[in-house]
Amino acid sequence: MENGRRSPDRLVRSLPAAAAALAVVTTLLFVARAMDYSGRGGDVAAGVLSMVNWMLGAVVAVDTARAAGRNGTVAGAVVHRFWLLVAVSMGLTGVGAVMSGVLGDRLNSVPPAALVLYVVGLLFFVAAVASLPVPWRQIGNRVTVVLDLGIVGGATLVMMWYLATQLLTGTGRHGATALAVTLGAVTACGLVAVGKFMLTGAEPIDQVAMRLIGGSLVMSAMAAGGLAALTPWTGLTPETAVLPFSAIGWMLAARRQRHALADPAAAAARTRRRPFSVVPYAAVALFNLLAVVADLRDIPHHRVLLIGSVTLTTLIIGRQLTAFHDNARLVSRLDESLREVRGHEHRFRSLVRNSTDVISIHNHEGQLTYVSPGIETLLGVTPDEILGSGGGLLVHPDDLPAFASAMAPAYAAPGATARAEARFRRADGSWRWLQVHSTNFFNDPDIQGMVNNTRDVTEARKYQKELAHQATHDDLTGLVNRTLFARLADETLATDTPDRTVMVLVDLDDFKLINDRLGHAVGDALLRDVGARLRNGLRPQDTVARLGGDEFAVLLRDVEPDERMAIARRIVGELERPVTADGYDLLVRASVGVAAGAPDASAAELLRRADLAMYVAKNRGRGRCVEFDQGMDVRAQEHARLAADLSAAVERNELALVYQPIVTLPHGELAGVEALVRWTHPVRGFVSPAEFIPVAERTGLIVQLGAWVLYEACTQGAAWLKELGPAAPGRISVNVSARQLIEPDFPTVVEAALLASGLPAERLTVEITETAVFDGGPALAAVTAMRELGVKVALDDFGTGHSSLGLLRTCPIDVLKVDKSFVDGVGQSPEQEAIITSLSQIGTSMRLLVVAEGVETAAQAERLHEIGYRYAQGYHFARPLKPADIADYATATAGV
Repeated sequence: MENGRRSPDRLVRSLPAAAAALAVVTTLLFVARAMDYSGRGGDVAAGVLSMVNWMLGAVVAVDTARAAGRNGTVAGAVVHRFWLLVAVSMGLTGVGAVMSGVLGDRLNSVPPAALVLYVVGLLFFVAAVASLPVPWRQIGNRVTVVLDLGIVGGATLVMMWYLATQLLTGTGRHGATALAVTLGAVTACGLVAVGKFMLTGAEPIDQVAMRLIGGSLVMSAMAAGGLAALTPWTGLTPETAVLPFSAIGWMLAARRQRHALADPAAAAARTRRRPFSVVPYAAVALFNLLAVVADLRDIPHHRVLLIGSVTLTTLIIGRQLTAFHDNARLVSRLDESLREVRGHEHRFRSLVRNSTDVISIHNHEGQLTYVSPGIETLLGVTPDEILGSGGGLLVHPDDLPAFASAMAPAYAAPGATARAEARFRRADGSWRWLQVHSTNFFNDPDIQGMVNNTRDVTEARKYQKELAHQATHDDLTGLVNRTLFARLADETLATDTPDRTVMVLVDLDDFKLINDRLGHAVGDALLRDVGARLRNGLRPQDTVARLGGDEFAVLLRDVEPDERMAIARRIVGELERPVTADGYDLLVRASVGVAAGAPDASAAELLRRADLAMYVAKNRGRGRCVEFDQGMDVRAQEHARLAADLSAAVERNELALVYQPIVTLPHGELAGVEALVRWTHPVRGFVSPAEFIPVAERTGLIVQLGAWVLYEACTQGAAWLKELGPAAPGRISVNVSARQLIEPDFPTVVEAALLASGLPAERLTVEITETAVFDGGPALAAVTAMRELGVKVALDDFGTGHSSLGLLRTCPIDVLKVDKSFVDGVGQSPEQEAIITSLSQIGTSMRLLVVAEGVETAAQAERLHEIGYRYAQGYHFARPLKPADIADYATATAGV
């Protein structure tokens, strides 16, 4: 199959050589006929050989057209169409040649039938040429092209006209006319070919192929014209000698196109377009030569040639002037471009010279071939000092392996890049972190190396390190933060023995009071001291973190089970030592929760367990440490279920209020009541307030629960007032938690309850604790707002909190309720009575209504009256009663 494919192609390649041999034979026949060595048969043989040449040329053209058609592109289709039309033109020319040889004679050299075939063949060629696009975009100056066309066309037309008129004067009219028509057709074809091929190009047709066709046409026309001038003396038929050689030119053009289709890149490389065309000058030179010969021989009409010569010379001058103008414009543009290039070069050099980045180039051996001046600022060396050396010599030995590995991808292929950072040695011996970005330009003949852009990233790395530290450490204490602590704890639990890993949670007691009373500067100093104590008091493998606020966490590694609580107690003892913070001597206590690791516990779970243990420690009296046990989880779950049930208790009508009487001494008349909430759970039954109130406080449900109690108590007080009149309780006391007081809209809630119930504001007393208003702030503002409404304020459980007498002066209260713990000491010792007596005297002197709480015996009631107390409450008088029982109690004591 391979030989079968190669044989036709080899045959086509041999056709031009065969045509050349036939052309030589035809020339010999032409000469023999001129010397009368052959008869009529010589013309016939010459015509047949010419036809064979043109037919062979048509075969070569068809082969080229088929090759172009297999290309499958738009350009391939154009080439295919062009060479098919050329093949038809060559075939018609061959048939015309044989007819000219068979039918022609010395006086009538071109028979009409042959002339028709010539003309039709030329028209097909003109159609082929006309089908090609004109590449005007590639033509620099259209005026020059038009002038060139005018020069060539004018010279050709005048020469052909002149030759034709000479033949008309020396031959028969019919033969001369036929010859003139033939020459005119050839001239038209020559004009198209020269104008389109030689002056403007003819892409996608190969340029060399076009020059071969155009040159063949022009030379054929010239040769035919010259030989035709000899016809009156020799009787020779000019096309007999010219056509075989023209066919060879066309065949060579087709073969050239075939080679260009096989290897377009090589053909384009071998073909270079000249910056100018010599065709117009050659045409004028031939024209002037003909004019000189005609003038020397005094041939008729030679003055026409002289006029044409002057005209063509004028066109040439115009063309040159146009060219000069174009050249001047191009030179001006070139100068402008050079100035722009110099400006760009100057800016580039200035940027490179003054840039803090360093640009360098090194070859395959790693030797530096170029280094920008910025190297002196960067490393303290001049470019000359390191040119020719290896830049890797400046890299820190510890960084060199990783640096070389990171830069290796840049050597993979042209255009590849790589980036790496390493420490480079400065001239003074110090080290700087540099970032090197390399790009492979080894394939660029102007560079032939690796281009490196180097910048100093020492400060950037330092800044990034600081940012990374800030992201994982606490700004105030320098300890690790919650995020990093959790990650380290997870890693420890995954790698170490879980039960030898311990989480300790440390929460400072009453830190908020210190922070609020002494200021944030003192609080911050205290936190820094606590962090330092924790960090310095532990082993190097342990980790201390500040989780936020006054909460710290400690991760202990490789701890024996019996050592956990000993370490926790040591932490508590370490923190109990006095602290000097911003000039203040402070005593600090901390509640500590301890949780040991477990196989299934994550850092978050371990922290949760330590948090539960820490809250248990706080509830046990603070300043304690407690280890987590599973019972805490059970209790925590129980509290969670209790909180869920409590949130729905109001809607399910499970809550109710009872009222404890507040009486006057010594007879026990009803002066007021204190509202107390009770909860009867549908499953658990009675739930003690001591159990669900702390849950409500912790979960925030106390706000919703307190609002309900306030509305219910006000409504009941208004009902008693309407039912009992003057015998109704004088005041309704409602307990308000610290959480309620800091709610922004709490005074509005109180006002709304009064309006909704119709209870007068002066009959409502709000009971608050010392700790609720000790810090001032929103709680104290809420108390003031309620006083403005007319509501009375009682300070409950006085003496059990901070016991600050200054609070009696700063907080606007109306009632002082002395705690049961002081009442229990009445009649037992003079010291205890001194305290409760002082409280009564202080309250009375400050015009406060003083109430003794928790009176359980008649002796206590009698002694309190003797001391000066006029109001009391407790089980001695009555337990908390239902609303109906309060009405009976009020009626029963009204007349006492």
